[in-house]
Amino acid sequence: MHGERKMRLLFIGDSLIEYFDWQERFPKNAVYNMGVAGETVEGLYARLPVIYTQLDVLDAIFIMSASIILPWATESSSRPTARLSED
Repeated sequence: MHGERKMRLLFIGDSLIEYFDWQERFPKNAVYNMGVAGETVEGLYARLPVIYTQLDVLDAIFIMSASIILPWATESSSRPTARLSED
């Protein structure tokens, strides 16, 4: 294995990325953890240009970001209401 180039792995996303020890999981690789707890999809998207300028050559990018899209989460929708039956 002497002389082999380490793969450069980038992990980006929310707290599930930030708080996990990816270097321990992939010890033979160069791991870059740029996870941010509470990260939103929009926040992650906004950070991409900065991330790309900091790390110009990568072998793999792993993205983990949760987005719960509820019908009432947009401004154009109203939150549904539930009625209890009086029967």
